[in-house]
Amino acid sequence: MRVYLINRGDVAVFQSENQLTVNRENGAEFVDIAAADGEEVTLRFYRRSEFAAKLWWLYAAFFWIIGVFGICTPRYSKFVHALDCKVKFAAYQNGRIDLRFAHYLDEKGERAFPAVENVGSGMVEIEDGFYVRDELSRRRRKRYIVLSNLARLICLVVVIVIVVKAIIG
Repeated sequence: MRVYLINRGDVAVFQSENQLTVNRENGAEFVDIAAADGEEVTLRFYRRSEFAAKLWWLYAAFFWIIGVFGICTPRYSKFVHALDCKVKFAAYQNGRIDLRFAHYLDEKGERAFPAVENVGSGMVEIEDGFYVRDELSRRRRKRYIVLSNLARLICLVVVIVIVVKAIIG
């Protein structure tokens, strides 16, 4: 049985605590589910920001230095909401389920908006299918931006001082 994942982004897929490999075919992403006919399958969809990790500052500092003071590193996502969703359905041979992911909220982030929805014809039960505001990641992202810009400014001042000293003396 295949479960097609439309607009999945960086959401990880688990079945029975094992992370599933997401395959691609003709531009569509899907996971293959190994289950007997009629067996109830539970998939878990999980997304957290990199800033939610314990050693986020170590990763950020390492890649900031490697990326030439953060200039050549890709920007961190502004979307720091978390997702921990369970989807239950009955498996059947040659079956197909289509799940679409949304990666946005309303402008203030206050109104609940479904993160996962069933767009196919299969019967699916979705539990906790909404993004949750992750305040810790939001604060850490702001702290990273301030410290990154401050460090760039300090590096620029040091380079200017070195150049001025070389010209004058």
